[in-house]
Amino acid sequence: NPNTATPDYMNSCANPQPAGVPHNGVGWQQSHTGNGYVGMYAFSGTLYREFIQIQLTSPLTAGTVYDFHMYVVMHNRSQVALDDIGGYLSVTAPTVSGTGMLAGNPLPQVGNAPGNVITDTLNWTLVGGSYLASGGEKWLTIGHLKPDAMSTYQTLPYGNIGAYYYYEDVYLAPATLLPVELLSFSAEALSDRIHLDWATATEHNNAGFSVERSADATDFVPIGWIAGEGSSLSEQHYTYDDRDLVPGCLYYYRLRQTDLDGHSTFSGVVYASLPGQVFIATWLGNGQLALTSPDSGMLSIRVYDLTGRLREVLRMPVASGTTLLEPQATWGEVAGPGLLELDMGGHHTVVPAFP
Repeated sequence: NPNTATPDYMNSCANPQPAGVPHNGVGWQQSHTGNGYVGMYAFSGTLYREFIQIQLTSPLTAGTVYDFHMYVVMHNRSQVALDDIGGYLSVTAPTVSGTGMLAGNPLPQVGNAPGNVITDTLNWTLVGGSYLASGGEKWLTIGHLKPDAMSTYQTLPYGNIGAYYYYEDVYLAPATLLPVELLSFSAEALSDRIHLDWATATEHNNAGFSVERSADATDFVPIGWIAGEGSSLSEQHYTYDDRDLVPGCLYYYRLRQTDLDGHSTFSGVVYASLPGQVFIATWLGNGQLALTSPDSGMLSIRVYDLTGRLREVLRMPVASGTTLLEPQATWGEVAGPGLLELDMGGHHTVVPAFP
């Protein structure tokens, strides 16, 4: 007890009243999991507040994320409900000689969400959160810590004992975290570049991100590196601009996130294409030749053998967009592993005679 107020401990071994479970001198409440719980008044103002405090079994480690949570329920005869119920972790134990607020007015680092007034008098409410340790914290103080100006109070149409809550199942331990919780990853084509944007909700020992690009969504190569925040419990935003691009070509991107210990994980794949005209032919896995053209017109295909000698000329109409061309048997007979030269209206490209 960090001040001279008097928090209460109830246990079924003390039945009947005044310190029993579920009936006690204050009211009635079933325990959450065990046989006992603590009860504390959480009045507004500075004259009287109750807290509980404990020294941890070992100091917290700097840079480690800890999970803190506990269960609370409002006493069924409470007259006032509030939102500020939380925990304060510190190197030294905050105290005060009287019954009011603690010296220095410490604020909880973890606990119930602001504005979420807890009014449930039957079901236990889980409150808590994640805490990134500065290092050396060895005291945990629990209660209504914030001043009135930072708290929300709600007067209830019943009750006669002020604001009183029960607390049970307090938990503090190193968190099991994913290295990075990725919120979003997107690619946007601008006039002269593809802009990549991503955000993380949390990071744990994150060295950074390798930005990787592919022309076929299969073979990726790294094109840049963005350093991470190490460990963070707040949302972080990152960007990367890819400028070494050919207009009209479709590009695929992914992130390789790497921990400080060298372990890597991949994001999903996003894609974008710079605006512009392109004339390109690509062999597909099914043996067809995909020709992408900005215009419609008459296509000329010249077939060359390995010596560079022209062996055949084919002409056919094609439409703008992508046209799938079936390979001709004569291409292989004439050229073997030769070349195809495709021309149309000033556009030009060269590909192998067969994939």
